[in-house]
Amino acid sequence: MDPGRKDAVTLGEDDNGNILLDLAVRTINQVLPDPSEKILKWAIIPHPARRTFDLKVKDEQSSADRAMYFMKFLGCEEKPSAIEQSSVLVEVIQNFTKEFAPKELDCRATTDSLVEKIAESDAIITVESVVETVRESDNFINFDEANLRKKFEEANILDLCIPPEKFRDAKIQYKLPNGIIIKGPREAMENYIKVESNDNGIVIIRIETTADYEKKYV
Repeated sequence: MDPGRKDAVTLGEDDNGNILLDLAVRTINQVLPDPSEKILKWAIIPHPARRTFDLKVKDEQSSADRAMYFMKFLGCEEKPSAIEQSSVLVEVIQNFTKEFAPKELDCRATTDSLVEKIAESDAIITVESVVETVRESDNFINFDEANLRKKFEEANILDLCIPPEKFRDAKIQYKLPNGIIIKGPREAMENYIKVESNDNGIVIIRIETTADYEKKYV
């Protein structure tokens, strides 16, 4: 990448390299930062992956008000990341299925099936594409599109825009009443986690793995 040249307002220096308190417009030959420098905040315009967003902002500082002044300077508003939107999307599907799917359908299995269908897409995942996937599933008698769109509105993700690879990269988490949490990459969780239930209302979660697993205290 050619950093080019740029006119910028800078502090002047005397012949000995001491900074002077006078401002002047000078031509900077190296506009881009040196590769050895760590950039804590940056923005790319337009957003490289999400077409409904104007820019992508990255902040690697850990303060409580991360990038807020930077966001104000840019004149932009923070939106959920693709991973965050993926999590909310699954919740929307779960809630819609619980409320509107026929009682004889297994809610969890129906939700998993819909999520799998959405993950198969190679196009950007939007509200329109999700509505169409749910419609084509034939899981809902007299499917009411307005009710599903209302769920998206209540979840504040009407501007849903998830690259398919990001949705497939999202993690799955099982949170049990006893405090145990099982979490991992979606594909691995679906391939190696088996959930079985019996007539007593007890659910058994099995993890299939080789014998060389590691145990750590974290």
